[in-house]
Amino acid sequence: MNENKAEIIGFLCAEGCYVNTFRIFHELDKRRGSIYLRFKHRRVIEFSNYNIKILKRFAHLIYREYRFQPKLIKNNERYAKVILCRLNVIEDLLKYSDYGSLKWSIPKEMFFKEASIKYAFLSGFIDGDGSVDDRRIRIYSANFNGLLQISEILKSLNIYHTLQGPIKINKKHDMFAIYINKKVSRKMLKNLRLNKI
Repeated sequence: MNENKAEIIGFLCAEGCYVNTFRIFHELDKRRGSIYLRFKHRRVIEFSNYNIKILKRFAHLIYREYRFQPKLIKNNERYAKVILCRLNVIEDLLKYSDYGSLKWSIPKEMFFKEASIKYAFLSGFIDGDGSVDDRRIRIYSANFNGLLQISEILKSLNIYHTLQGPIKINKKHDMFAIYINKKVSRKMLKNLRLNKI
C-alpha cells in the first residue's frame, strides 16, 4: 500500500459504497416483436460527494494508481459521484475493506505502516466525513467500530483526541464523532493533504 491507495481507501471508507446487484427482467425486442428474459449483473464501487474539488481529487488518485480515468456523474446539475466499474480496480479495492456507511473498516496492514500512509488515509477520510475549522478537526461516522479504529491510528501518531457519541442527527443512525482540538489540529494539518480548505 502506498500513499495514493491509502487516501483512496480513506475516501471510500468515508463516502464510498460497493454495489453488487443481479436483476432478472423482461424486455421487448422491437425488431423481433418478442419479449425476452434478460439478466443484468451490476458490480461497481461508488464514491459520492458534492464538492467538485474532492471528486476530482478522488478521480485523479484512481488514475494515478490504476491508469483508469473514471467519469464524474452529475445529479441535478451538480457533480455527485464517481463510479468505478473496472473489475480489476474493484477487486483490488475490495481486498482492503467492504465499503458502506456501517460496513467499512480500516485495513489491518494500515496499523503497521509508516506515518505518511496513515496521514494519507486520514486525509481521504476527513475530506469525506470530517470538517476543519479554526477551532478543531471533527471526524464523523455512524460506524462506531470504524471510528474506534481511526482512534487507534490517531493514538499511533500521538494525536490527542476525544471520541464522543452517540449523537442524534437523524432518525436513521446514531452518529459518533472524534474531536481534535485547535492546538493539536494545527500540528496535524501540516501532515494532511485536504481538499476542503
